Amino acid sequence: MELAKSDQLKDLDSIFVPDFRIYNWCELTRTEKPEYFHGELKKAELQRHVPVEIREQFEIARNVFLYSFYQYRIAMASQLYAFSVLEKSLKWKKKHSLYKDEKNSRGNGLKASFYYSMEKDWINDDAFGSQPIWPKRDFEDSHDICKRYISLYSMKRNELAHDPSSLDIPWDTLEVLVMTSQLINYLFKDLGDCS
Repeated sequence: MELAKSDQLKDLDSIFVPDFRIYNWCELTRTEKPEYFHGELKKAELQRHVPVEIREQFEIARNVFLYSFYQYRIAMASQLYAFSVLEKSLKWKKKHSLYKDEKNSRGNGLKASFYYSMEKDWINDDAFGSQPIWPKRDFEDSHDICKRYISLYSMKRNELAHDPSSLDIPWDTLEVLVMTSQLINYLFKDLGDCS
């Protein structure tokens, strides 16, 4: 089987030619511009109270998503990187807390760090604001949306890490970036300006 032309290294004269799959998957008209993606990415912005080293890394994920307008498959790399930044954020919070010497009995990965942060109540469903992507039901606890997030996205992160051939529509990547930014912003809400 031959590698598709659209997945090969682009020629220099076509670097800024939009990937045709962006139109097929997103059902965008051919008049859409990268400015549209750029505007949508404003929903996934880390605030100034998040440590600079975390914000720098998250900006890489956002920029990779922006460039997926020109190279469709790298949108999934953006998701994978966003998950890595979330994991780094959770570990940063523990390392700089009163619990820095406490062993996480669940392990050291993304899911374990996420559950540890919920146990310490550093993150809860309030992170998603009044309009979470998943509606809350009355009988659920204050971590239900968080549990759904980590269950779904830890599977997604592992799928991307171990089977990078999977494809999502760009709006799935944007959803990952928005929800991850909400969690990271909430995780560091008590820090103050980290300019």
